Amino acid sequence: MIASLCPAALTPARFARRAANPDKKITNARRALVRPVRSTSRVVTPRAAMCPNPNLGDMSKLPGDPSVVVHTNIAMGDKKLAFMKAASKSVADCLSKPEAFVVIAVLDEQDMIWGGEETPCAIITVNSLGGINYANNTKLSGELTALMSEFDVAPDRMYTNFWDIGFRENCGYNGVTFAEGARQAAAASQDDDDDDDEEEDVVEEEEEEEEEEEEEEIVEDSDSDSDSDSDELSEEDLAKIEAEAAAEAEAEAETAKKAKEEAKAKAKADEEERIRREQEEEEAAEEMMALPANAMDGKKKKKEKVGGGGGRGGRRGVRRG
Repeated sequence: MIASLCPAALTPARFARRAANPDKKITNARRALVRPVRSTSRVVTPRAAMCPNPNLGDMSKLPGDPSVVVHTNIAMGDKKLAFMKAASKSVADCLSKPEAFVVIAVLDEQDMIWGGEETPCAIITVNSLGGINYANNTKLSGELTALMSEFDVAPDRMYTNFWDIGFRENCGYNGVTFAEGARQAAAASQDDDDDDDEEEDVVEEEEEEEEEEEEEEIVEDSDSDSDSDSDELSEEDLAKIEAEAAAEAEAEAETAKKAKEEAKAKAKADEEERIRREQEEEEAAEEMMALPANAMDGKKKKKEKVGGGGGRGGRRGVRRG
């Protein structure tokens, strides 16, 4: 009932003016316009890892050094450029990388032999910042093998080695590493967001000022109107209006506080997820680096075992003699 009498008086601005001028009377309440209280609270969405690409957690979706280097003893001639373009598209498709970041290098007519013979052969090295896995490697190996077969290089006369660069700071680009480049892009994006927030704040302030001016005009018109149907609000009604305005202001502050806490919790969860993924990638890289060493240790132990057996056989032969 009170709100229908004077809804304009429910806004915090109206409450402040009435508190400053308690003797000012509000009349002709029927002409007051209904304006709901507009919440100015905003939920800020946290940015995971601060990178311009939205797929921040999937390293294979991020651009970064998809490069292919081909060494071969054949002469590609006029077909070399066509091969390089086809290989570039294959790398971008198989590794899910933008072709704008793909580099292809071909060194043909190299001094190479395979199995001691001067047969057509090739060695291909693929480097990438993520995207190196069983499915991608198998697909890309097949496509590169098919491209080399057009130059009479048999599938069993070429190797394709895949190397995952690992961390973004291990790859330099544009005068910095990909890690630093991501931070610069994130900082620029944050600056743009700050500018947008400032513009929104200015617009909101202007809208609030316009609303306050309109409310003041309504009150002035109401005070000057001598309509016989106008009723003067009692002190009890004013007290209720002030209480309602204070309650709404408190509820708005609580909503803004809750939104800020939720945003902070989400940012913390995203940061923990990023750290967990980095740890998993580091462990995977360490396991890959340990594979060659483990293989060499196994070969060494096998060789020692074979050598030791031969020595025992020789001693047995001497004893029998």
